[in-house]
Amino acid sequence: MTAGTPIELYVTLDLPPLTVRDAVMHVMQAIGERKGRYRDLSLWVDSRTPGAGSLNVPIDARVVTRPGRWECGVRIEAAHSEKFFPAFEGTVSVTPDGGHQSELWLQGQYVPPGGALGKGLDATVLRGVAERSLREFLKWLSEEVKAEAERSERERLDQARHYHG
Repeated sequence: MTAGTPIELYVTLDLPPLTVRDAVMHVMQAIGERKGRYRDLSLWVDSRTPGAGSLNVPIDARVVTRPGRWECGVRIEAAHSEKFFPAFEGTVSVTPDGGHQSELWLQGQYVPPGGALGKGLDATVLRGVAERSLREFLKWLSEEVKAEAERSERERLDQARHYHG
């Protein structure tokens, strides 16, 4: 990917880091494999420019898990008409934030479409569109991670009850 605009976003989750790491890896693997509800994943794009609206853009997310690390690589691009939308390449990672909290990070860079003209439009007319879209993606991902952590904990408790009567 050519040099793009750097992105560094995070959300704090009120969950232990190991729980978040396991949930992130499970969700990101499912996204990468396009399993179940992640089969038709899309990114919400809101231009906030006069006369323009919002749209859902179907995306392809290529995920590379990195065993033994608290991160995975991710590349996000439009599944169709990719030449009209930015592409993002970076990492999703988990960082302990003291005690029982964690930070879920999305770091990397996005490249606007259209070469130099696209960069100019991104810096002026479309300023912040890609970052807002990625921020919404991270917010959505954090909710998926929380749901996966809760599901996993319920499953663990059910198994414990089953074995210990």
